[in-house]
Amino acid sequence: MGTSQKTSEVEKIFRELQEMIVTGELPTGCRLIESQIAELFGVSRTPTRLAIERLASIGLVEHTPNRGAIVHQPSFEELKELLQIRQINEGLTARMAAQKCREEDAAALYEILDKMRDALEADDTATYSALSSRIHLCIMEIAHNRFLTDFVMRIYMITSRYHMAITSLPYRANSSYLEHRAIVDAIASHDGDAAEQAMVQHIGIIKNFFSNEHSRIFFPPRESDGKRAMLLRMSASKVEGTKRSSRHRASFD
Repeated sequence: MGTSQKTSEVEKIFRELQEMIVTGELPTGCRLIESQIAELFGVSRTPTRLAIERLASIGLVEHTPNRGAIVHQPSFEELKELLQIRQINEGLTARMAAQKCREEDAAALYEILDKMRDALEADDTATYSALSSRIHLCIMEIAHNRFLTDFVMRIYMITSRYHMAITSLPYRANSSYLEHRAIVDAIASHDGDAAEQAMVQHIGIIKNFFSNEHSRIFFPPRESDGKRAMLLRMSASKVEGTKRSSRHRASFD
């Protein structure tokens, strides 16, 4: 097998598993068994092992004694710390976007906002969450700082499933929309101070949720390996015969 083909296989497995983890199709604690994944993708165990190692390098997978590779579940304290880092860095991203925003950039942001409003009116939380993710990604693109974007993306990959859960809470989506609106208005007006403040406040609301002990309901007890293995097999049907894009899908709330 040529090097380029093996690299392509690793990338495909990495992207597919990454998406399954980020969207919750593969839940925390789920074992990633090399032989099973290799069979699922029709490849050898070598590219499978390399893909799992890449997932571990970005914090989505951890290696545990006697169980091997499993989907990482951040601790309660770890999640709060990650959101604090994200709060600071996304605030900076919003400031930079305000400084660089062009007329067509502002139009793109408002177009996403309009679709978010439509999703709210239709009570479509899943679509709203996807659009929320898109608007944050759009802001990063406008800021045009690859290193900052890569850093923030690594954090959101780990925390995204919890953002989705918060968005589903009563009235949260409506409040979230108003917060996004304030961020976009500031960016479109080239007001860096206001953009940063609005973004910091938005992420701070998410972070503060995890300062409440009741939020521990989002840290359920681990299920049996047998049940998690079944979930992986169920996810297989979504992989076979499909060609998913390599974009990241998740929610920023």
